[in-house]
Amino acid sequence: MQQIQYSFNEIEMLNSKGEVVATHPSKTTVRWTYKAEMELLLRTAGFARWEILGDFDGRPLEKETDAMIVRAIR
Repeated sequence: MQQIQYSFNEIEMLNSKGEVVATHPSKTTVRWTYKAEMELLLRTAGFARWEILGDFDGRPLEKETDAMIVRAIR
C-alpha cells in the first residue's frame, strides 16, 4: 500500500456578474503515515523521546481519523 493521496483543486474568481475572471489551480500530494510507522521513523532518525497525540488539544491518538501530532526531542 502506497498511502499516497493526489489532489487537484481549482479556485475560480468571479466578477459581479458571476463570470469567471481568473482560475487558480493547485496540486497536492500527501503521504499518509500511521503511528507505528512514525515511531519507527523517529527511532531510526535518532530521537530519544517523542509523544504522539491525537490532536492539538493533547488527547491520545486513538482513531485513524484523529490528527497525528508529534512532539520529539533528540
